[in-house]
Amino acid sequence: MENQPEPRTEDGSYAGISSAAPQSETFQTVIGETPVYLHMIKLRRSCFLWIGDGRKRLDSLSVALPNPFDVSKVPLLTSIIDRRPSELQAARDEGQQIASKLSRKLDAQVFVTYNIESNDDDLVQGIEMYLFNLIKTGTKFVL
Repeated sequence: MENQPEPRTEDGSYAGISSAAPQSETFQTVIGETPVYLHMIKLRRSCFLWIGDGRKRLDSLSVALPNPFDVSKVPLLTSIIDRRPSELQAARDEGQQIASKLSRKLDAQVFVTYNIESNDDDLVQGIEMYLFNLIKTGTKFVL
């Protein structure tokens, strides 16, 4: 019996293997003068997004998910891990902000870890604009 290649489906995945298998994408951009690295793991109807400045760490982790009981569609949101200094914890949580907006836009559960030491609001807005542009153009950001 000859070894025959496995048949593929229209989307390029192998027949018999779920196309909902985890996939990862890595993006890199410069916002202002700050290099920003993004690594996304896509799961079925959810994603994990690591945002950082190149140093491999996990300072905070937030999750947002659609709230089926809220007609205004405000996602449920919480912080899972927060290893930042205490003076930064109460002041702002960029990861929660980004997770909430992405969850609302994608109507999916979104985990975000934000690992950039900066108080620059323009940086956070730039990252959000970059992410929403990826969603708008459909560039590897479909869950």
